[in-house]
Amino acid sequence: VVASGVNLIRAALPRNIELRVEDPAFDIFVQGDEGQLSQIFMNLAVNAADALHNGGEISVHLERARITDDPEFAPGEYAVLAVVDNGMGMSSE
Repeated sequence: VVASGVNLIRAALPRNIELRVEDPAFDIFVQGDEGQLSQIFMNLAVNAADALHNGGEISVHLERARITDDPEFAPGEYAVLAVVDNGMGMSSE
């Protein structure tokens, strides 16, 4: 889902936005609806691009995380997807 999404995003971004992708050292698989996962990824990327009015950089990072002791999450293996931009951020308001 991420690899396919990266290709779509890269083609849709303006030239003044650079897309950096950190490929994981191994494949990461999750159970979920492919369409919903794709939509989540695309929404994160579009939001990041919208934050870069004068160009900038978007980084995509995917990794595994093992949760053992956290009150909010059941213990187990998780996939962590980060889509980060270097825009100016949101105001406190």
